[in-house]
Amino acid sequence: MLTTISADRFSGLPDNLAYHIFSFLKLKDITRLSLVSKRFKRLCMSTPFLAFDDTNCRFDEAKRAQMMNYIDRFLFLRKGTHIHRLYIRWYLRKGTIGDEYRVVSWLHNAVLCNVKHIMLDLVVEVESEFTLPTSLLSCASLEALTVRLDDDIFKLPNSISTMSGSIFLKSLTLQSVKLDDNFGISVSTCCKFLKELRLRDIKGVKCIVITSSSLELLAILKPHHLVHLLVCAEMLRSVVVEWRFDSHETRLLHLSTPSLETLLWKGNKVNFSSAGRFDNLAKVGIFLRPYTGVDFITQPQIDTVLQAVCSTKCLALLDINIQDCLQTMFPSLMKLHIEVSAAFDVDLVRNMASLFRVTPNLHHLSIKREFEFRYIDNASDQGKDGEDAGICDAWYAASLPFLHDVTMELIRQDKYELELIKYLFKYAGCLRTIAIFYVPPLKSHFNREVIGCKKASILVQLKFIRCGA
Repeated sequence: MLTTISADRFSGLPDNLAYHIFSFLKLKDITRLSLVSKRFKRLCMSTPFLAFDDTNCRFDEAKRAQMMNYIDRFLFLRKGTHIHRLYIRWYLRKGTIGDEYRVVSWLHNAVLCNVKHIMLDLVVEVESEFTLPTSLLSCASLEALTVRLDDDIFKLPNSISTMSGSIFLKSLTLQSVKLDDNFGISVSTCCKFLKELRLRDIKGVKCIVITSSSLELLAILKPHHLVHLLVCAEMLRSVVVEWRFDSHETRLLHLSTPSLETLLWKGNKVNFSSAGRFDNLAKVGIFLRPYTGVDFITQPQIDTVLQAVCSTKCLALLDINIQDCLQTMFPSLMKLHIEVSAAFDVDLVRNMASLFRVTPNLHHLSIKREFEFRYIDNASDQGKDGEDAGICDAWYAASLPFLHDVTMELIRQDKYELELIKYLFKYAGCLRTIAIFYVPPLKSHFNREVIGCKKASILVQLKFIRCGA
């Protein structure tokens, strides 16, 4: 007769693994688990990962009051036990002072428990201000702070001007908040140890000036009213900017960042300036579109950007940005990624062929459709009148002596894509692999033409790969 023995694997886990499992549980689940045994009660009371979320009792006054009282008692029973991460998602009701008071009191408690990471996600019923407690910013253990305010006004405490050198924060993330134009100066002056600053969906602020000797990463995504962004940071290594707008106001991005290694810039074209070239660059992404409300002549040009980043080893860009690159040499470029936002045409293929002339040391080439891609009818395969053949003629020909690998995603399987493939086969003498991704069906005549075209490299391997396979 077989007997089944149920092994208690959880009780044998070391404390650090048990804490990691607890980090995925809600507070009510941790409370239930604390009733299992004395060890579980100790673990639940000392877990360094806490999450206070009122989503399930937001509109039930009795349950809401019960939960707030329970959190107060829970923190009291912990008796100052260390907190590694505290997450608070709370709804601050109109005309209710008690809600904000409770949240602030929990933050004070976290400071006493030497908290390292705080994540605040506050939903305010009406537009108002939320000011961080002074004790939170002066907490020596706090390394990372994330605040999301649902488009409400974020304020630093008035006493921040006297706290220079006493704020040890290393990472600050603000999302869906309203800032004033003093924000950049306040952060630059008081956060002397800040290494990472992320701003997403910020409103109100028109000018951000950041001067830092410690900042290493800056990400500003989808600012709503920003006009001027000026950054002077000698240790800054990564900059990510996504800046789109729908007004005629002249915008400026200035970077004085000699240690910059990675630059990703998406959105609309703005005026750009820098304090010299970025000689340490390893990766650059330029995905800039002209602002549709301005004619071409008055559009900001990106040639100054390209001249500043010409030493990069890896470049990714939109097809519409290729023509801007043709007057700049990229002597160190080894990896090139091009995103095609529409179908291939004669101008795009010629621009690509011309681009190879300014990238003499190219090793890897990737051509794919843009992420935000719109459907294009495959039925049309007509180009400009009188421009059917020989698109990449001798005038555009450029030797590609170091190109080893090519990845290309077909859009229409038309003559322009075929012409570019033939060009790569003809002039890349060291080509080893060309992988062509396609959406079925693969046109038989296209397949035959690619396989039968003249190849400069006898070692090249051709691969047709079905998308999604």
